[in-house]
Amino acid sequence: MKYINKNNYMYYISYLLFIFFSILIVLYPDASSSNTNGSVGGKTGSPNDNTSCLQCHNAINGNNASISSNIPITGYVPNEVYTISTNITQNGINKFGFEITAEQNNIGSSKVGNFIITNNEIQYTNNNHAVTHTPGSSISNNSKSWSMQWQAPSAGNGEITFYAAFIAANGDGTSAGDNIHFATLNVNEEISNTIDNTEKFDDISYDSFKKIITINSKSKTIVYNLEGKKVMETNQKLISVSHFTDGIYIIETNNTTKKIKL
Repeated sequence: MKYINKNNYMYYISYLLFIFFSILIVLYPDASSSNTNGSVGGKTGSPNDNTSCLQCHNAINGNNASISSNIPITGYVPNEVYTISTNITQNGINKFGFEITAEQNNIGSSKVGNFIITNNEIQYTNNNHAVTHTPGSSISNNSKSWSMQWQAPSAGNGEITFYAAFIAANGDGTSAGDNIHFATLNVNEEISNTIDNTEKFDDISYDSFKKIITINSKSKTIVYNLEGKKVMETNQKLISVSHFTDGIYIIETNNTTKKIKL
């Protein structure tokens, strides 16, 4: 019977253990950067989400984040499209992330409106009810901003609150020492005092029969589909969309953003 040399056996076992733990170290998720790809969703801290980034990060609370918009003080017009901007600032940090959602300001806290992706720094999460950062947009020195568009819901939804959670990660490979910031923005629904809903000074008009968009100003026009993909950019004043696939499109000029349905 042949016996295995004890020294060789111990060396072999040590080698296997070294390989095993090396693989674990490589594959084990980095808690401080595991969400570089974006939030998994439902982490804004809103009443409907009821959770935040604190579920993954052992973070300290900060208060240097904000949400802003071009929604007028009179309130949002149902079904209109607006720009929503977010910002977080923290000195000494170069890795940031965020998630934003919108909910009715009532006990039910239903998700409302439609976020529209218009750039490669943001993406959908939480079944398209929220927006988060993309992998390439999390790196920035001391501060970071993201912007998106949001289509207001139909009439009757009333006051709406945007909820956002932001993470400022120190990148040390652990969940400790990170900072979490929260921000909210409340907007009301515009109360119309007239039956005529025709907007004055509108530089976009659409003939649904001829499928022609008329631009009544000197402006570059960009057309997006509802997924936020740019499908046309032109300086023409008369734009035919008869060749477009039926659906909802966002028409954007320097002064106005409108939604049309083909």
